[in-house]
Amino acid sequence: MSEFSRPLPGSFAGVQAPAAGRPGAGQLPAGIVLALGDIAVTQVVVAVAALAVALVVGFDDLVATWRPDHAAAVTAALLAANWQLGLYETCGRGPVERFRLRVLGGAIMPVAALALIALFDPAPRDALPLLAGAALLAVPATLVCEARLQDALIARGAWGCTAVLVGPEGATARLAAALLARPEIGFRPVERCGDAARLTQPAAEIALVLAARGTPALADLMRLEVRRIIVVPELDALPGLWLQVRTVGDGAGIEVPHRSRSVACQRTKRAFDLCIAVPALLACALPICILALAIKAISPGPAFYVQRRVGLRGQPVPTLKLRTMYPDAEQRLKDLLDGDVVLRTEWERCVKLPHDPRILPILGKVLRRFSLDELPQLWNVVRGEISMVGPRPFPAYHVARFPPEFQALRASVKPGLSGLWQISDRSDADLQRQQEIDSFYIRNWSLWLDAYIVAKTLPALLRARGAR
Repeated sequence: MSEFSRPLPGSFAGVQAPAAGRPGAGQLPAGIVLALGDIAVTQVVVAVAALAVALVVGFDDLVATWRPDHAAAVTAALLAANWQLGLYETCGRGPVERFRLRVLGGAIMPVAALALIALFDPAPRDALPLLAGAALLAVPATLVCEARLQDALIARGAWGCTAVLVGPEGATARLAAALLARPEIGFRPVERCGDAARLTQPAAEIALVLAARGTPALADLMRLEVRRIIVVPELDALPGLWLQVRTVGDGAGIEVPHRSRSVACQRTKRAFDLCIAVPALLACALPICILALAIKAISPGPAFYVQRRVGLRGQPVPTLKLRTMYPDAEQRLKDLLDGDVVLRTEWERCVKLPHDPRILPILGKVLRRFSLDELPQLWNVVRGEISMVGPRPFPAYHVARFPPEFQALRASVKPGLSGLWQISDRSDADLQRQQEIDSFYIRNWSLWLDAYIVAKTLPALLRARGAR
């Protein structure tokens, strides 16, 4: 066996390698498990929607509202839509793409169900309230169900498909580590090699071929006993989402969308911000006032403060926050760092401290843990100074620690009240990880990515992992 052709070790980059092969005896394929989950959730959704409609029109109409044929039509429509969208395949689609397809499937479902009902009922008006209620409930319910099933399937090694990695040793090692760290993507690496002809496990389901110098010839690749071959280009800073293959002459080209530069997309993002920020600000006005009074009760000084953060085109943005620190916070920090080398090193690495002496006891920690101190920034969103979703708004001293190229990239978009940092690492991320998170968001921006982040923000805040 050559240097480039060997099975993966039992542990790769700190992540236990999954067992290769297909689901074992007595284990259902992942696609069937997901479909069964959709069937069960749809039955519950239809029952809840029927109950809600009955409560509005009269409880005596519950039996008339819930009809087995209507429930069957909704179930069949959702299964057909999700199957057509490829949601019962578990390899090669990341969380954002699956979120987009789930939303599309939920939007298609009531239309398809109405068409099925109309085949047997010439006047299906009675079904419209039920379908409207089911459509509103189906997307969040199926998203939650899929997330739970995905976790269970990953734990059992039944999510995704086996993959062999073909290419240079260093590149395949990095790709294998990345895939093992992100099992939700659905590629389970079982072998990596530099020569397709020397593969010892040609029966894997997919071959991931790194397009670099020394890549095996296409004729060699086509002899592999795999269902699919995916060519992975080694291009720095290439976005991972929304790429499209285009025919260019006799060859193929990759189209890289640049949505953040589109005026139409910028206006749509602004409308997206206002549709969320305005009602959220109205709903949070009373809680913000109560928290402000609590702050003044335990600490002298103003309850609100304005901190200048770096915004679009590098311009300062006056972000509004509830005060969570003592009035002499900066002097407290200076005194601590001057006397403790270990903490000063930690501050240099993350610009955060695990036990920050500036923070008010109990209330300040609670506000920061659940990001309640940032609720007043909904006003900044309404004013158009920041977006609902974007890179984390940092002070100038924090931004200055990044490389100039990354500073320019960040300055090309507005910072956000929430972002990928909010639903992933939060305060656990060091400067390098912060750069990776924000770079991915900026290069892959779309309204679907924003919607995915907004949907994940509340659960992330409730878990409060990495917050301080």
